[in-house]
Amino acid sequence: MVIMMTTDKVKIRRDRKRKLPKFKRQEYFKSHGLKDGWRRPKGLRSKLRLGIKERGKVPKPGYGSPKDVRGFHSSGKREVFVSCLRDLENISKDVVVRLSSTLGLKRKIEITKKVEDAGVRVLNPKKGEIKKGKKKIEKKVEEPKKKEETKTE
Repeated sequence: MVIMMTTDKVKIRRDRKRKLPKFKRQEYFKSHGLKDGWRRPKGLRSKLRLGIKERGKVPKPGYGSPKDVRGFHSSGKREVFVSCLRDLENISKDVVVRLSSTLGLKRKIEITKKVEDAGVRVLNPKKGEIKKGKKKIEKKVEEPKKKEETKTE
């Protein structure tokens, strides 16, 4: 029995996804109001539901990715969803971090510092947000100090 590495299985998943057919909603082209995203055909005489050729492909379990790599990022590492600092306690280098969208700027900065120290990649930082945020926070910290200095003088 040959044991495959997860990176090999990620490559297999990537190749399979390239070959996947586009699963489109039945007769989406007849009405502009319908989007082409997949909806299961439920009609009694639906040709797509019955699986008649030339009507399009229907999603089936055989199209799935290998069980060992489900939930992995395309880089081959497991994703960790972070919504607070406690989520980073047991973090290792074989994961990638995805930040919660409900995090405030201050928490995002704290978390990214901790993640960078651990040598882990953050998947969804907004471009320039962290640098600008650090500057804003530094200004907010400096402003009260300046006001205190002017009061004492």
